[in-house]
Amino acid sequence: KDLYLSGGIQFDARSNKLDDYEEGTWTPTGFTGGTLYNATYTKVGRLVTANMYVNATTFNSSTMGGLPFASITGWQAGTLGLNDSTNANACEVSTVSTNINFRQGATSVTPNGSGLMVSVTYNAA
Repeated sequence: KDLYLSGGIQFDARSNKLDDYEEGTWTPTGFTGGTLYNATYTKVGRLVTANMYVNATTFNSSTMGGLPFASITGWQAGTLGLNDSTNANACEVSTVSTNINFRQGATSVTPNGSGLMVSVTYNAA
């Protein structure tokens, strides 16, 4: 049977309560041309996982914006899957922002490939 709660789940006597779950779509920014596929997110409490695949003809910068929630203070790592040639081999969520930065090692780079799969899990502010 289904269980419906109006106030959340209290796991212990501390103030930690699970009372926030959300799924949806988001609109990445920072590229022109091409097609965006499956830009989705899931938020459980403060933990956000955002995924997307973009087949873009042109990336405008080393930063892609539009994450559904701003991140907390501190950089957070993401996962980058590649399809087609690109010079980016890593990504990260910027501190206190809705941006993903693309990197090759420690250097910011603008992806030069047309297919890019991104998954980031970060803590929302």
